[in-house]
Amino acid sequence: MPSSESVFVRRAATISAWGIIILFALGVGYGTALFTLIGAPLVGTLEMALAFLGYPIGGALIIARRPHNVIGRLLVAIGFGTTFTFFSAAYTQYHVAGVSTFLPAARYIDWLGNVVWPCNLALGLFTLFLFPTGRPLTPRWRWLIWIGATGLLFMALSAAFMPGPFDGETTINPFGVDALAGPLKLFGVISSPLMLFFAVATVCSVVLRFWRSRGDERQMMKWFAFCVALMAI
Repeated sequence: MPSSESVFVRRAATISAWGIIILFALGVGYGTALFTLIGAPLVGTLEMALAFLGYPIGGALIIARRPHNVIGRLLVAIGFGTTFTFFSAAYTQYHVAGVSTFLPAARYIDWLGNVVWPCNLALGLFTLFLFPTGRPLTPRWRWLIWIGATGLLFMALSAAFMPGPFDGETTINPFGVDALAGPLKLFGVISSPLMLFFAVATVCSVVLRFWRSRGDERQMMKWFAFCVALMAI
């Protein structure tokens, strides 16, 4: 019989996981309304929202059965990140369009969106690298996690504190530090090859894992490949 603590953990994990799905629906719904008000094309944005909907749903289903599962947590985190970046993009564009003057903290929400989105992409690589066991292919591959984590850290720091406007935007980074412009630029330059190397290693890991997989693990890899193909379509 499961202990009261394990029952509580599972229940709390399930509630929080499904709460992310509700948050996803609210964020995407509110963002879609803002895009509609400024006359922005909705096909591409809704395609992205529908494609990423599988992350919070898949994560919630996994966490509901296995609260401590790493893959479930990663999927839920990506779902949350996608929710916020979708909402942030809509909120910022609505603010730039000047439809309404009552949009508090627009530049801070834009800042969060610019920091969360690259982290979201990195979490996607970590999901691929660790799927489906939550561990690297073999212990020899474990050092690659540090490569990916270092690239993610450098990328996040550069996005969070680089002074001046965000890439492709007019919004000025409210937390930019002029004195650190040089090191932050270097962080951004270093993070690109690190993440590229980690991405190539991740692809190799996925191919090898699928080649060696048997039984249930092979079926999970097939389902994962199917979902990735469906998302790409």
